[in-house]
Amino acid sequence: MKRHPQFSRSADTSGSALLMALWALLMLSAIVFAWVKFIDANMKNASEENFGFQARALAHSGVQIAMADPSPGSSLLQRDTAPDHGYQVTLTGEEGKLNLNWLLQGILREEPYRRKILEKYLALRGLKNDEVQTLIGSLLVWVDKTGKSHDFGAKDSDTYHPPHAYLITLEEVRHVSGSEPLVSQSGWEDDFTLWTDPGDPDGKALVSPVNLRYASPLVLQSLPTTPPINSRQTQQFIDSRAGKDKIMDTQDDPKLDEGFIRQSLGISQPDYTRLTKAGLIASQKTKIWRAVSIGKAANHTRQVEAVFTQARNPAGAATGNPTINFWKEF
Repeated sequence: MKRHPQFSRSADTSGSALLMALWALLMLSAIVFAWVKFIDANMKNASEENFGFQARALAHSGVQIAMADPSPGSSLLQRDTAPDHGYQVTLTGEEGKLNLNWLLQGILREEPYRRKILEKYLALRGLKNDEVQTLIGSLLVWVDKTGKSHDFGAKDSDTYHPPHAYLITLEEVRHVSGSEPLVSQSGWEDDFTLWTDPGDPDGKALVSPVNLRYASPLVLQSLPTTPPINSRQTQQFIDSRAGKDKIMDTQDDPKLDEGFIRQSLGISQPDYTRLTKAGLIASQKTKIWRAVSIGKAANHTRQVEAVFTQARNPAGAATGNPTINFWKEF
């Protein structure tokens, strides 16, 4: 029996309509699926950014707490605010580092002991004598406001332009000709600072001796003494100066008087007198701190590093607002 033409056309039309409906449904499903993935990705990105903001806020909180009343032994320097959320602050005295501007200023003034300190430190870092003299000469050219040339120092050229001004950041040292043997080493910045003096607005000498209370082994061994301070003596001094809790500026610290310093470091009476009279060493509690605060939120961390000065009254309590010398966020 033959099918009526009208029924054949109707069946074909229904089949086409069904295919188009299925195709439209498939396309709609794909669009919805893509939209859901897009929304999910945005929500994840927003969540990640939120954790990053939280970690940064916690790192800022840690620094603010450290600046309010600097105390390396304080329990407030480490705090969990929620599961997988919190901050941890490391607080150290900045005055135990070698102030590079202070050393170079003394060398420009032809003070031999400051040159000896820098020469000894660079030699302990493994620099050869010609590398030591080249770097010191180039540093002197870099900071000398008169533009005077110095022995072994790189001079101005078409491609090299020293600013003839004191260093503003330690990062500048990387641009000084002849600095590669030093700056290629890890941790060299930990022994130097630019923040332990108020500046040199009137051309007066900077007051920035090496504070033995916070000095590192290499800094201690760089002091010009006869015989030189050795690694065993520096380790003995470092192990003793922080007391049993191994934290500086807490109640169990021994008194860093002349007897303790000389006995621990093996410094002779004449050397100790010479170093103190020349203003090369000190041992008082610091007013200048470096706080490194790490904030954590879930699997995100942010770091804030600050150097600040906090004045104290005769009783030792913090007074006034701290002065921020340096601030960096990672």
